[in-house]
Amino acid sequence: MFKHNTFEVLNTYIIDEIFTQIELLDSAFNSYAKAHDELFQILEDDSELDSIIEQFENVSITYMRVKSNFISMLADKNVIDVHEVDRHIKLPSINLPQFSGKF
Repeated sequence: MFKHNTFEVLNTYIIDEIFTQIELLDSAFNSYAKAHDELFQILEDDSELDSIIEQFENVSITYMRVKSNFISMLADKNVIDVHEVDRHIKLPSINLPQFSGKF
């Protein structure tokens, strides 16, 4: 499905790039599904139906896996971003009471 280093490249994406990749993936899959439906309607040879259905199922499974990987990456990036923000939060200083030691 993917070359071994593709996931390493994907992990370097920033959040906006991941959203863009999801949009492109959705668009490509929708185009494929539309073309598949058109092919299915004009197909006259029933012997090819099983092969075409199997191909569509394989593409659908790949689409779902890739999209779920992108969504997982978004979740991971959001968690990392929250931790980054937490590191840079500066709490206000407070004045502690000072005691002279006398009662």
